[in-house]
Amino acid sequence: MLVGQSVALRDLKEEIAQVANSDAKVLITGESGTGKELVAHEIHLQSARNNRPFIPVNCAGLTETLLESELFGYVKGSFTGAYRDRPGKLESADHGTIFLDEIGEMTPRMQGILLRFLETGEVQKVGSDRIDRRVNVRVIAATNRNLTDMVAQGQFREDLFYRINVVHLCVPPLRARRDDIPMLVEHFLAKYAETLGERVVAPGAGCNMSSSSAPRGPSMRSGFAARSTARVASVCMRQSYWRIASSFLMSSTRTKYDGVSPPCTTSHSRYARSTGFACK
Repeated sequence: MLVGQSVALRDLKEEIAQVANSDAKVLITGESGTGKELVAHEIHLQSARNNRPFIPVNCAGLTETLLESELFGYVKGSFTGAYRDRPGKLESADHGTIFLDEIGEMTPRMQGILLRFLETGEVQKVGSDRIDRRVNVRVIAATNRNLTDMVAQGQFREDLFYRINVVHLCVPPLRARRDDIPMLVEHFLAKYAETLGERVVAPGAGCNMSSSSAPRGPSMRSGFAARSTARVASVCMRQSYWRIASSFLMSSTRTKYDGVSPPCTTSHSRYARSTGFACK
């Protein structure tokens, strides 16, 4: 869900609505944390493929061989540990959408393999000596890198670039749409307050976060809201409930608490007064 009503976001939503009804490949660019996967998912939800899978793949998080087997699958015995045939994400996304995040991190070899798939729609599993099947998949790619510069430097294939860049959407950072900040703050506070079992109100918090030094995208705002909610909720939490909440905090906000006792309530009371947050 794309939260906000700024001019920049309304323009982006209009572009999404226009491109969603086609099967054209889409390249989404923008800084880290601006919500490129949210845009890709919104395109899928508004398309005729919305009753089929939407499958994201992080191209930067896998080595070349793992990425190939993740996308195309593998056959039994193709490598150590391949005890059975396994379909890849492209096959699983048949008649749906696959989202290739951080496509600029692909190696030249993987770029060539992906290009062939885009041209033919054929899936050949790792370790197989034949084409296993053809699939009908809409491909949406995203990157925070400048692919045009990478093409000029020989780091990204020009033919692949033109294949994936049929429609180009650029996701603006929050500094270009600060009117959305209050709505985003309310959204994330409500989300994390519900998770923690506390109702947290923050009068004026959205305005306080509108400074030029504020985080650049919704993902980073989410972390700020989660930490803020958790800090204030800790004042109101019982000792037994803190043990449960702290495990969530360590995994979702990277806030390091001891998991046994809440932080100093005095310091958090000062934090609540300074920011306008309060527990109800």
